[in-house]
Amino acid sequence: PWLRHGLVVIQFSLSVLLIISAIVVIGQVNYLHNKDLGFRKEQIMFFPMKGEAMTENYESFKNELLTYSDVVNVSVGYGFPGDMFGDGMMTVKEKPGLGPIRATQLMVDEDYVKTLGLKLLAGRDFSKDKKTDESAWIVNETAVREMGLGSSPDEAIGKTLSWPTWRKSDSLKTGPVIGVVKDFHFKSLHQKVEPAVLQIYPQAYSKVAVKVKGRNLEKTIAGIKTLWTKFSPDYPIEYSFLDESFTKMYKAEDKLKTLILLFTAITIFVACLGLLGLAAYSAERRRKEIGIRKVLGASVNGVVILLSKDFVKLVFLSLVIASPIAWYFMSEWL
Repeated sequence: PWLRHGLVVIQFSLSVLLIISAIVVIGQVNYLHNKDLGFRKEQIMFFPMKGEAMTENYESFKNELLTYSDVVNVSVGYGFPGDMFGDGMMTVKEKPGLGPIRATQLMVDEDYVKTLGLKLLAGRDFSKDKKTDESAWIVNETAVREMGLGSSPDEAIGKTLSWPTWRKSDSLKTGPVIGVVKDFHFKSLHQKVEPAVLQIYPQAYSKVAVKVKGRNLEKTIAGIKTLWTKFSPDYPIEYSFLDESFTKMYKAEDKLKTLILLFTAITIFVACLGLLGLAAYSAERRRKEIGIRKVLGASVNGVVILLSKDFVKLVFLSLVIASPIAWYFMSEWL
């Protein structure tokens, strides 16, 4: 009996371990896919800006795009969420003793904030009507904290940031902070939000983002493709959607979720077969006892409870063994 009981405990311990792991993994994967990223990733189509003709005629391309009824906004830049980023060491004029702080550089245009639906907490967005915005900055909340720009977003407005070159001491760009946006996850959720600065920097523009309406999506994409061919006939358009890019980031977690669910189902099935076999063996071994109890008036429920006592103890023991192990491994994984 000890061998049989031991095997049942091992089987159910594995089942409990996998069930707890599956619950944690499913919860984590759902969190990764459903977490509010701080921007609207749905219905944003983006593609590389290829060819000299497209670069030179981008404004005309954009203006024609905006005549489409299903196109909401168009932006160009380098540093869209889920894509490649640059970084640099920033200094704050009002904090000379702080030293340079590394920040992610998002090279954007005047429509970046609107296209992604970023939330302005203080100040204003970039404007084409203000030439001075070419030397201005918009920063995120983390940059406000880590750069010592103030205790609130409002206090950061007007502070002077510099982005120095590594070759010489005079700055590549110096200008005021004109806006603060709410933190948004421009990288994977596995990474914490870093200080980020947004700047108008046309020399780095490399990708176009088009915010479209959800209706008539195929027709809208076909129209964008046709317009692209008009402006850049030598380069086929290579587009993707922002939400798809973020989904691809978590492929490993999705695969793990599928595998752990599969192994959990198999393990539970095997454990139940083992428990069923043990129950049948126990019932056969105690058949005479059960018969006597039935003659003496024992109910079916009473007999079931009698036979179940040992199994319940084994399942409880499995829970005690497996729970701390599952907690440890899931804590390490998270």
